[in-house]
Amino acid sequence: MAQHQNLKDEIKALLKGLMPTKTHEDSRIVVQGPSLEIQREVPSRLLEIANESTKSRAAVIKALIKVLSKPNAKKQYGIPHKWLTAVDVLGRLRATEAIDALVKNIDQTDLGLMMVYTYFGPSVVALTRIGEPAVPALIEALFGKRASVRRAAAYTLGLIGGADAEKALRKALKKERNKEVLHYVEEGLPKEGPRVLPSFALERVKG
Repeated sequence: MAQHQNLKDEIKALLKGLMPTKTHEDSRIVVQGPSLEIQREVPSRLLEIANESTKSRAAVIKALIKVLSKPNAKKQYGIPHKWLTAVDVLGRLRATEAIDALVKNIDQTDLGLMMVYTYFGPSVVALTRIGEPAVPALIEALFGKRASVRRAAAYTLGLIGGADAEKALRKALKKERNKEVLHYVEEGLPKEGPRVLPSFALERVKG
């Protein structure tokens, strides 16, 4: 029991380290994000913990899903490092337990990294890593109410591919009325050669 609590405490402390800090300087409040060293160390350590045992993996995934479930997780000042790390690590772990949480975040981009996430969000990368197990949830999202979610779902289904994804995209091709979403539905359908993420995102999916 004590060992499990120590594990939870370490995971909590790691994630807390990604939160911005406030200091007072000359009557001004200065907000600083985590150092580059911490940004590298936290996901690395979370992956190490997850690989130690089944219980450790479950503890990490549970904590990261909790981050995604908080409404303000992406609204922190500047770049939301905690949220980005949660999405990234869940994808790297190919955490099927997190599929629903990732789909709920699928249309979320990070304004601080707009050059990277102009056309797709971090959750698209994570869900693409998870692959086929995410297809049923993505199909449901493809026919949801929000156009931004449908667009991202179509894009992700196109990246994952497979018979079920193709069938859903062809169905959406007949039903979709939003031109932007329709573009991504058409793009997601099989063409000559493999469908891939933009070159700047390849390493994110391969990692």
